[in-house]
Amino acid sequence: MKIAITTHYGLPHVGGIETAVDGLCDALRRRGHEVVHLTSALPAGVEPATDGSMVRIPAWGRLEAMHVPWPLFGRSLAPELDRLWAWADVVHAHGILYQPTIAAARRRRRRTGTGLVITEHVGHVDYDNPVVDTVERLAIAGVGRRTVGAADALVALNARVADELTRLGRHRDVPVIANGIDTDRFTPAAPVERSAERAALGWDDRPRVLFVGRLVEKKGLSTVLSLAARRGDGTQVLLIGPGTTPAATGGATVLGTQDRSVVAAHMRAADVLVLPSRGEGFPVVAQEALACGLPVVLSDDPTYADIAGAARGGFRVADGVEGFDAAIDAVLADGEASRVDARRLAVERFSWATSCAAYERCYELANAAANRGTKAT
Repeated sequence: MKIAITTHYGLPHVGGIETAVDGLCDALRRRGHEVVHLTSALPAGVEPATDGSMVRIPAWGRLEAMHVPWPLFGRSLAPELDRLWAWADVVHAHGILYQPTIAAARRRRRRTGTGLVITEHVGHVDYDNPVVDTVERLAIAGVGRRTVGAADALVALNARVADELTRLGRHRDVPVIANGIDTDRFTPAAPVERSAERAALGWDDRPRVLFVGRLVEKKGLSTVLSLAARRGDGTQVLLIGPGTTPAATGGATVLGTQDRSVVAAHMRAADVLVLPSRGEGFPVVAQEALACGLPVVLSDDPTYADIAGAARGGFRVADGVEGFDAAIDAVLADGEASRVDARRLAVERFSWATSCAAYERCYELANAAANRGTKAT
């Protein structure tokens, strides 16, 4: 099957959707599909793919400085999307409010023959800024509803987002498909190997708490810094990701942006990963950590209930600094058992084989609906 995938950003731009879509493209190609990924030419200076596997569109990305991840694409978006639409059996767009998705939805209303699948990752996010929060709500109710209505098939990352998509249109029983991860690339280290990796990183015997993500408040940065101050010198809190931190870091060590291989090494060696963000679906970084045998603590969210119920200690949820502090202590007390459970959970829930098989069924339904001139529900 010929599959065109569209996103706002692509690697090396840092983000969970970027990582997930890159993995999806690779996994689909390994299963014999032809895949082209259309995205923005951000960050500035990124080199285009020479084999045609990725189309990068010039875009203006200044809104990101205000924590609004919405690049404005240049004029070449329309002709490039037309070319891909004519080539593909199915267009798979990510994000109901993203510009390439909106443009793809307009084309689907005019054409048959190419199916449109839309994946929504997070749905509405509650912003502290009331203006931004209201704007997003209105955009989802207006533009988002029309975009959803043009899709031949919808996909959500969790039950909450699926319910939100169902309320926006006539689609029923929106399937939930988790982002996959490469469980062969992200693997745990044996105890002896883990000790060697910790030594190579220059670590002593203190527990290491890891945070991986953009250094912004939406990711729970203030909670992580408060956690570092609360635990003191007995624990080292490490932050990996782009952005800047306040002058007072609570004793946390900020490592900045790192290569994915370095991130994976830290995941194999650390004791627990914390991510106090909300409205994330299920973060890719958490899946990768679990696959490395690194126990994970996320902010308590109803959408994690089924995963937490299946876990025996490798995955926990918490609220506030005190809750995260207690969860870290519980993970440390479990020791190796929590690491074994983390890996088990990743293999059972988040393999690419499982995700790709589910997406292939959606592609087939969407393509069939497009060729009939109807919509799949």
